[in-house]
Amino acid sequence: MVNALSEELRATVWRGGVRYSQSYSRGAPTSALTGEELPEGDPDARRTGTQVRRAPCGLLRMCCRRTTACVVVTIASAPTW
Repeated sequence: MVNALSEELRATVWRGGVRYSQSYSRGAPTSALTGEELPEGDPDARRTGTQVRRAPCGLLRMCCRRTTACVVVTIASAPTW
């Protein structure tokens, strides 16, 4: 749901000495999944976890007034991309 409601989203995963990342816009991939092997001396080489950075969709910023009802109406009336 967060991915579909984001103007831009970038997901990064660290696992097994590899950093994987992919970008999306409104739920559709905008880049291929990449995996970068990290050198042993890199501080991220032993890291594990997930990071998601996103920019909310402009429709939600314009229409939502911090109420659930507003979000539901906005999503229901959003155009198909």
